[in-house]
Amino acid sequence: MTAAPDSPDMQAADGRERRRASRTPLTTFCPAEFAMKGVRYECLMTNLSENGAGFQNEKFDRDIVLRTGEVLQFEVRTPYGLSLCTGRIAWTGMTDGRLNWGVAFVKLSSNPADPLRSLMNSVF
Repeated sequence: MTAAPDSPDMQAADGRERRRASRTPLTTFCPAEFAMKGVRYECLMTNLSENGAGFQNEKFDRDIVLRTGEVLQFEVRTPYGLSLCTGRIAWTGMTDGRLNWGVAFVKLSSNPADPLRSLMNSVF
């Protein structure tokens, strides 16, 4: 398990964010799904940036074992519609009994009309 996004390991000593792109916590969580070993799992996308996203599993599911570096495809339902993206697991952590993880995008549509791109450019 690697550091959670708000841990000291993800910030510089002076408190500055070390990510290359600022992430935006979403005012509305976006339901998402991914498949692992032939099983589909539900989760929520909790934040979004040009380079990646944060996800959370609402209930602790012992079947979900995410490994740093693993690549997964996500279906994300945004207020603008359904979008597909592929991400590499960058970190995982537990908060209040919920599994949280961050992904670095490996594949993301460059079409400005794509629902994830629209969300990046919106007030949500």
